[in-house]
Amino acid sequence: MRQIFFTLILLIQLMVQVDAFAKADSLTVCVPPYREEFLTLALVVAKSQGVFEKQNLDVKIKVMADGVTGAKKRTASGIIDLESLSDMSVVNSMTNGQDGCQIGTTAIDALLAKQPGTLNSMVPLLYSMYGDGYDTALVATKKSNIKSASDLKGKKVRTGHVLTDIAMTRYLAASGMKLSDIKIAELSSWQIEKALADGSIDAAIAYVPVMPVLLSKSTLSVVKGDLVKTYVQAKVPHALFVGDKKFVENNGALVNRFLTAINSANELINISPSEAVYAFKELVSLYADATGKPNMQWNVDSVTAEKAAQFVGKQKLVRSGESVLVNGKAAPIFQVVADYHG
Repeated sequence: MRQIFFTLILLIQLMVQVDAFAKADSLTVCVPPYREEFLTLALVVAKSQGVFEKQNLDVKIKVMADGVTGAKKRTASGIIDLESLSDMSVVNSMTNGQDGCQIGTTAIDALLAKQPGTLNSMVPLLYSMYGDGYDTALVATKKSNIKSASDLKGKKVRTGHVLTDIAMTRYLAASGMKLSDIKIAELSSWQIEKALADGSIDAAIAYVPVMPVLLSKSTLSVVKGDLVKTYVQAKVPHALFVGDKKFVENNGALVNRFLTAINSANELINISPSEAVYAFKELVSLYADATGKPNMQWNVDSVTAEKAAQFVGKQKLVRSGESVLVNGKAAPIFQVVADYHG
C-alpha cells in the first residue's frame, strides 16, 4: 500500500510545474500539540513527502507547547470552556503577532471565541469538516460492559473537544443524564489507547486518526457511532487554517501555493488513509522534540495503521468563503458553528 502511495506522490510531483532554480519561499505554520484533524495531518504529509518542495515552499511546522497541561476549565453544563482550549495558543499567538506564525491551524471553536476582534488580524483560509466523509464514535472496552448511555453512569470517559462535549451532552440527555453523571478523564489523544488497555478509563471519544486505530481493536466496542451527525448537525466545520491578515494580503500567490499543496496532501490521505496514522505519529514526535520529552510516543506499527485505514474516511476541504449545506440549505461557516454552540 505504501509503495502505491509513493508512486502517487511522484505523479503529483510531475504534474506540478515550478522553477527548480528559484529560491524556496519560507513559511512558518503554527499548530497546537497532537492535532487530530485532516488539516494538520495534511500539513505533516505535505512536509514529509516533499509536496511543499514541489510548490517551491520551505515550510517550518512549529508545535505550540502552551496551554496543554492540567484539567480544562468547564462551563456550568460541563462543556469545555473555549478559552481553555490548547488551540487558543495558536489563536492568541497570531492575534498578538508573536512566534512568527504566518499561518496556523486551530479548532474553529477557538476562533469563534475571539470573534469579532480576531478577524481584524487573521483571515480564515481552509476548513475541514465533520459530515459526509467522516464522523466519530464513543467506544468502550468490552470488559466494561458499557452498551448504552445508562451504562456510563459513574464511568471514566475521555470526551474530547468542545464539539464532542456538545454531542455527548445531548446523547446523555436522551437518557435523562448529564455530563456530571460521568467522570471526565483529561487525556491527550495519544494517551487514550493505553488508558483503555490498562483500565484507567472505561470509554473514549477521539478524532482521526486515533479513533480509527481504536475502531480497529478487537478489545473495544462501539457504544454509539456518528455522534456529531446524530447529535449536532449533518455537516459541522471542525478545524481551519488561518493566516496573518497582512501576510495573506501581501503574499496571495504564496498562500495559494500553500493551499494547493495542502489539498494535494489531503488527496494523498484520501487515497492512502494509513498516511493519516503515520502523520499523527510524526506530529506527536514533533511535540516531544519541542518540549524535550523524548518518552512521549504514539507507538503504532504498520499493521495497525493499515487496519485503521478503513475507518479513516475521506475529507473534502472547504475554501474560505464557501457556504456549507446544512439540511439542504446553504449557510456561512461561522453561522453554522454559532448555531450549534447556541
